[in-house]
Amino acid sequence: LRGVTRTVRFEVRNVRCGPLASEGGERCEAEIIGHISRRAFGIDYAYPLVGDEVLLTFAVSAERQRDGVAGR
Repeated sequence: LRGVTRTVRFEVRNVRCGPLASEGGERCEAEIIGHISRRAFGIDYAYPLVGDEVLLTFAVSAERQRDGVAGR
């Protein structure tokens, strides 16, 4: 952010995997959560009216196709 690079640690939660009934293969889904400090990236506009900590949440999914199935 704003030309600043920092290491951010994320936690992977709620990993679920199961078969894809219609196409074969398998799908896995997970929730990924992390926090960053706005001020660590040089963003201090409206502080302290706007909090420093930002919660990042991502929902991800991946599919494994069975052999011989063309990608989408």
